[in-house]
Amino acid sequence: MPNPYPLQAPAIDLSQAPDFPEFELQRLPSGQVLNLLARSQNPLSKLSLRYSIGPEWLGRPYPLNTLVQLLGEGTEQKTAVEWNAALDRCGAFVQKSVNRESLVFSLVCRSQNLAQALPLFREMLMESSLNEDEFDMQKELQISDFMQESEQVSEQARRLSSNYLFKGHPLFQEEQLPELQAMNLEHVQASYQALMLGQMPEAFASGIEPGDLAPLNAFLASLPTHAEQETKIRPWSIPAAADLHFAMPGKSQQAIRVAGPAPFAQMQEELTFRFMLVLWGGYFGSRLMKNIREEKGYTYGINASYVRLKSTAYWMVNTQINGGKKEETLTEMRREAQRLMQGDVGAEEIETVRNYMAGSLARSLDGVLNRHDRLMGFQGLGYPADYLPMQHQSLFEIGAADIQAAAQQWINPEHWVSASAG
Repeated sequence: MPNPYPLQAPAIDLSQAPDFPEFELQRLPSGQVLNLLARSQNPLSKLSLRYSIGPEWLGRPYPLNTLVQLLGEGTEQKTAVEWNAALDRCGAFVQKSVNRESLVFSLVCRSQNLAQALPLFREMLMESSLNEDEFDMQKELQISDFMQESEQVSEQARRLSSNYLFKGHPLFQEEQLPELQAMNLEHVQASYQALMLGQMPEAFASGIEPGDLAPLNAFLASLPTHAEQETKIRPWSIPAAADLHFAMPGKSQQAIRVAGPAPFAQMQEELTFRFMLVLWGGYFGSRLMKNIREEKGYTYGINASYVRLKSTAYWMVNTQINGGKKEETLTEMRREAQRLMQGDVGAEEIETVRNYMAGSLARSLDGVLNRHDRLMGFQGLGYPADYLPMQHQSLFEIGAADIQAAAQQWINPEHWVSASAG
């Protein structure tokens, strides 16, 4: 019987590339520019609005998180139950998120119901009641979450790492418990007025034909028309190497976060770095997983990730380990980094990572909603229009020498910032 789990990774046919979609820019009569992804066979439409966080609100996550939670909890015309019931009748739902640089609100519904759902979406965005009772509940929940998270080794390692890496930088500033306790409804109302009622958002739509844009154009024309000027973020770089620890007596486990700088200005350099990072610790068959989980048994999981923002990038390795194994874990992480720096990587391992990343890329583009989210994210990071085919092509061009050079430049253990808690 043939082995169902072949050791040799199959070669990929470069000609079998995914279908790489692109947004088409539509200049609407309202003056708004719409990024439009053509309709697919999926009967769903998605509209996303991205609001830029201006300098006044950078590094102030609590009012912004609260604002995102309060939208949809009642409007000037409807209670939360009434508004959500009306949305349900349209077969629609709303997604809400906030990150370091923007607020994003998305309406997803059946294409045939878009015209009925858009007024409800606008009502949530432009006519939210920001109810005081709901605010009090959300504030209590956030304080409770903060206190509960403070007991987790992973959260304390995250805070310790973040406070050292990003101290004093407005984009990454973290508010502390006293700021959360001092937050009031007026802070949330001020962020609502400045960020949502005072600027024209970027608009992205998918699953809508150019000939069916009348309801969407009317909706966008009813939003503010003042375009927010792009916020200038001062440069940030990883500070000097450090080994930090937050003592939590009585904990049976420790959390470790290791970080370092990463490329973001040159596309090919970034793509090579991403490949190297996946091989080192970015998937289940990576070197860090094989060594620290499978062979040593120090952890259930360890992951290396690339964190990309519009103005900077860095890499980070996260794991939670058995208590007392911090130094052994860091030793093995350094060992695997040094192996890559010395060029110890074979063709079969490269082929496996190539297959994994090609499959991941194809999965991320499966369906109109996935394509919508991926393209919108790329545009927000300032990637070129041909980034996706460039990414796919690079998988077949990266070799052992490229991986070694990337490791030598970016994951040298001498420059690591390590933070642990437990």
